[in-house]
Amino acid sequence: MLATALSLRWASLGAHQLAPLIAGVVVLWQWHDAMATPDVGASLGVWAVSLTLAALLGRELAVWTTGSAGRRKSWIGPTSAVAVVAIAGAFAAAGYAFGDARGILAVSAAAAVAFSVGVALGLAKVRLTRPEFVLLFGVLALWIALDATYLSRQTHLYDMQVYLGSAARWLSGGSPYLTEPLTRLPAHAADDYFLYPPPLLPIFGLLSKLPSAVVAVAWVSLLVGSAVAAFRVIGLSWAWCLALILFPPLVKGVESGNIVNLTFLLFVVGAKRGETLVVNGLFKAQSGLPALWLLRERRWRAVAGGVSALVIVAIVTLPLVGFGAWRAWLDGLGYRAISQTQVPILFGVSLAEDLPGWAFVLLSAVAVSAALLLLRGRRSLAGLGLAAIVASPSLWLHGFVFAIPAVLDLESSALVWAVLGVAGFAYGAWWMIVIGALALLAAQRPRPDDALHPLAGKVGLSTG
Repeated sequence: MLATALSLRWASLGAHQLAPLIAGVVVLWQWHDAMATPDVGASLGVWAVSLTLAALLGRELAVWTTGSAGRRKSWIGPTSAVAVVAIAGAFAAAGYAFGDARGILAVSAAAAVAFSVGVALGLAKVRLTRPEFVLLFGVLALWIALDATYLSRQTHLYDMQVYLGSAARWLSGGSPYLTEPLTRLPAHAADDYFLYPPPLLPIFGLLSKLPSAVVAVAWVSLLVGSAVAAFRVIGLSWAWCLALILFPPLVKGVESGNIVNLTFLLFVVGAKRGETLVVNGLFKAQSGLPALWLLRERRWRAVAGGVSALVIVAIVTLPLVGFGAWRAWLDGLGYRAISQTQVPILFGVSLAEDLPGWAFVLLSAVAVSAALLLLRGRRSLAGLGLAAIVASPSLWLHGFVFAIPAVLDLESSALVWAVLGVAGFAYGAWWMIVIGALALLAAQRPRPDDALHPLAGKVGLSTG
């Protein structure tokens, strides 16, 4: 509520202001869990105040320097701005003197990010009320705190190292796939095992021969670029792209070097170019589930194009990988399923860990059937994105990015940000699935005058 307290022109609360405040309370409730880890390195107060103040100053600076105060009213004057800077400096000094210096550096870097987002929203035609601003930057501050926990860990780009290590092992004559069930996790990422089909081995084999630093930078750039491109395809402005790039499941995918952001881009592009939905099956079976939408829509040409692309890739790479690699891949998937029962952490947050096998298959079939039978048009495609998450036998936080299009279909922007705000936790991410499904069934659409909504009445993936 800091932004509200700094203003001397607080009006009486209306319904449109009360909803963001209630949603903000839900988000603030999550701070307890976010701060439970020592990786953040700073207290809740330092994070919350520093990031909110930085975002507020960024917004105000953009309004002042562009002379747009007439269109977007300034909330604080120069005197208050000086007070804001003084308060932020006092917090930083106190945190440095009595807290974790490493944490203060992390907060400072995060504040710079929040400041940049504030500037972007100040320059954009985004007219937020004070409660909406508090909700939005409460969510962004929570996201940044969670992102900091991922980025402060010592093991980075684990999945990328798995891809490169297993491909290098294949080049040297070893097996990139499991040859027996695991009883414990591999000691190093490079010793872990490949899960994707053989046609991808030559690509990662080539990358494994390049300098690791160059590959890491290029790979991270590809993943971040894929996420931004996906948001643009959905219909988000550049300002909202900058905000949602901080979404914890997305950042977690980049931090681990997982290929999920690329598959997410292929998923959203598939609304217009259906061939990419089929090509997504090259990575994992659940990634290919949304291709069933093409059958429902009778887009036979897209199906034929996608299948042809997969066949061509398989034929071209067959002389390199051989038939034996395909058999090893199928055997490896079977060993992986057995390994998950012996090393349960391999399930991640998948429902397969808590359900009997038959129940998991039944639930997955129900989710896919509901998306195909109860939803129409692109809403059905967004629903299959949710079903692909439900049907994942091994699921990690970054897999929930496929739920974003469905959540953005909510009419209430306060609910959108409350749901996205708590999605940095496993139970919050599963709420994305439930509320996203309800949003698709309700056939709502964001209001054109709702500035807090990332789509603000624009056509999204599920309504285009």
